[in-house]
Amino acid sequence: MDTLIYPTHCEIVVDSPDNDDDIRELGRICKEWLLNKQIVLLRRQNTDSNYFAKLCESIARDGIYNWRQCSWMPNGDLIELPDQVAGNIAYTSTPESNSDPWNNSKKLAWNSTTAASIDKTLPRINPFDLKEPNTYPVQRVTGEKKGKFGGGIFGTGDLDWHCNLGAYFEADGVGLQAIKDAETASTFYANSVPALKEMPAELRARCEGKRATFLYDHKKWSDVSKMHPMQRITMQFLALNEERRKMELNLIQKNRKGIEGIYYHRLNNMKIEGDETLVQDLYEWMFQDKYVYEHRWETGDIIFMDQLITQHKREFVAEELLEKRVLHRFTFMVNNDDGWVKEQNSI
Repeated sequence: MDTLIYPTHCEIVVDSPDNDDDIRELGRICKEWLLNKQIVLLRRQNTDSNYFAKLCESIARDGIYNWRQCSWMPNGDLIELPDQVAGNIAYTSTPESNSDPWNNSKKLAWNSTTAASIDKTLPRINPFDLKEPNTYPVQRVTGEKKGKFGGGIFGTGDLDWHCNLGAYFEADGVGLQAIKDAETASTFYANSVPALKEMPAELRARCEGKRATFLYDHKKWSDVSKMHPMQRITMQFLALNEERRKMELNLIQKNRKGIEGIYYHRLNNMKIEGDETLVQDLYEWMFQDKYVYEHRWETGDIIFMDQLITQHKREFVAEELLEKRVLHRFTFMVNNDDGWVKEQNSI
């Protein structure tokens, strides 16, 4: 096993382990590099969803975070449940298929149930317990159609620079694996650590002590008209839940290794009080080519990324190409497993 170090990321050169102990060890190594280099690449890995899930399970103390939102089997079949679970809300009914989910919130019936009762509805699966391949459910990132609905999340269109830490309590690590026709669209990754280190003194001084506010906007993330009704409910939950909608964070963040970077999430209506041009000035500095890595996907490639001090984006790609591309996605804790984000930001 070798590790190649680049200014923006690192690449672990390794074949996919074929036994669980070696997978756990690779997960541990990925966690260390996530803390030190923030973006970690493994090329041409095993595309069995169980393997990818085992790696992610091994990175974090509490395993895969988004297991309740893993709504698809690897073949794209939506998992039908008696209650669709989204975060800590168990929904017991869906909007009418022809209704507008954004103007229909009073017609939704949901239970603010305990985690224990939710877990009875959708038991948590340990991927290390599975014997048959490709039996761990996934989140699919794709524009692929399943009937008249999309077969995944973040289906088509461009996505400007963003991260996926959208609430104080959420996972701050994301893993993506290319499964099918991924060569049709690159993903761009920016590492704010070198950008902050090399930042001009005047711009750095404007960031010191500054806080930014962020407001979730579902319309910037996905076209809900193309979603399965169950997925619309999950998006509506995000839009309506005040705790998820608003955040206020220091611009300069520090991870558990003491490494500093910038939390920058323009896709979530980022605003900095008292300095109207700072959001744009940071954009122009942080996303220069020297701080950005463009990954041209090949089947099996895995990228793990910290969500506290890195950003990523997808440029516009023709819809018919994104309808073919399939990535699998899991989230997990890197720094935030005991409230690190709240603690560091005095929330």
